[in-house]
Amino acid sequence: MMLRELLSIALLAGIILIISVGCAVEATGDMLSFTLTQPDQLPKAIDAFLDENKHYETVAVFEDAHYTYFVVNRGVMPTDGYDVNITNIYKTNNDHVATIRVEVEYINPTINQEINNTLTYPYCVAKTNAMDLSGYIIEFYENERLIASIDQNDIIHLK
Repeated sequence: MMLRELLSIALLAGIILIISVGCAVEATGDMLSFTLTQPDQLPKAIDAFLDENKHYETVAVFEDAHYTYFVVNRGVMPTDGYDVNITNIYKTNNDHVATIRVEVEYINPTINQEINNTLTYPYCVAKTNAMDLSGYIIEFYENERLIASIDQNDIIHLK
């Protein structure tokens, strides 16, 4: 009986260690400071991109001389009550690849929420100070689901 208890404790400690290490690896990286951009503060090119792609779940990165913009477009939703937020942006090395990880939260209407049957197009735009993205892969995640991965060739340069 004593051996069984010791094995159980050792197994539990191993699981806790694996979970702790897994979380630590995922959470490492340099957090980037950002602000969420209001619709009336968007550059015209981003506003046009959102309008052209409003029916599709899509992401994009725009940059100009002063800022880098991370854009998440959830696509068309059947009612109000849906939203999208960018919660974290950080630099990390993912399998020795320089990566910018953009973490996104999708919000859905709750069961008891009053909703209107009108199409909505939730999106979120986060703005950081301009940065050199050469050599970086930018990955957008909703929970642990990879939404999209883009590289420096996909970045849209604003004038």
